[in-house]
Formats: sequence, structure tokens, C-alpha cells
Amino acid sequence: MAPDVENPGAIQGEVMFYPLPVRPFQGSLCSCAFSVLDKQAFGEDPGIASLRDELDLMQDRSQDESGQLYCFVRDMEPGAPLVVSRAFGLVLMDDQAELARIDDNRGWVAALQRHLDPDHVLVVQEYLNPDAPGKELFWVILPEAAVCGIGPAESEQA
Repeated sequence: MAPDVENPGAIQGEVMFYPLPVRPFQGSLCSCAFSVLDKQAFGEDPGIASLRDELDLMQDRSQDESGQLYCFVRDMEPGAPLVVSRAFGLVLMDDQAELARIDDNRGWVAALQRHLDPDHVLVVQEYLNPDAPGKELFWVILPEAAVCGIGPAESEQA
């Protein structure tokens, strides 16, 4: 179980922690589609600029033409523009059995949190992160909370 974002600091059930902190977005990854509150502020944020220097940022209009959607990728192909609702994001957050402590030394998670639309979450699946060899990372990021779920890489699950 993960931290309870409705009651920050409260833990729901037992949580196992990976022994070392993990830096975000160091390996191959693909995010879900996400929207931001202010497109101009997002584009001008130095933390987002730093992230763009390291990852490929994809942009597209939402299917209903309601706004701009973004997706980050590295060494992977983006999937369909899946947008994850806040309610489902909270379920994903709570569903993580093992968590990694986040070392946000470059401020990327904080920068994303500043701009995310609060009705949605950013979900990132990451492989080959050197801070967690042989593990798959599952980032769930809300404006007020972030978790990094950690599990065996797909090849280790077989």
C-alpha cells in the first residue's frame, strides 16, 4: 500500500521500500498523455526545459480539441494518447507494493507537479534506470504527491 494522498503522511497498510533512492527518468520510458494548467508557464519553466533537454516531449491536441496534451518518451515509442484520471491515479498510487524513495535532485518531479492539471495524473513506465538495475519503475505523479512503484522487470516475472 502507498501513502494516503488525502491524508499526507498516513500510510495505508505495509509498505516495502527499495534500499536506495531512485532518480527519475534515467532509463527508457514512456509517459501517459497529460495536460497542464498553463501552457505558457509550462513552456517557460526552467525545470521543464531541463527535462526537455533529456527526454523527447511529444505534443498533440486532445481528441475532443479541448486542449494540448503532452507525453515524454526516451528510447520507446509513445502509445495511444491515454489520459489517466485523478481517481484512477489514486488507485494506481495505492496499488504499489514496493516503493522507491525519490531523489529529485534535478527538480523534474517538482517541475511537473507545478504544472499538472489537478484532474489528471502523470503515469510513467520506466525501464533500465541505473539506480534500480533489473527493475521496472512505475511513477505516479499528482500535483501534491508522487510515488515511484518498483517491481521486477518483465523478463524477471516469467
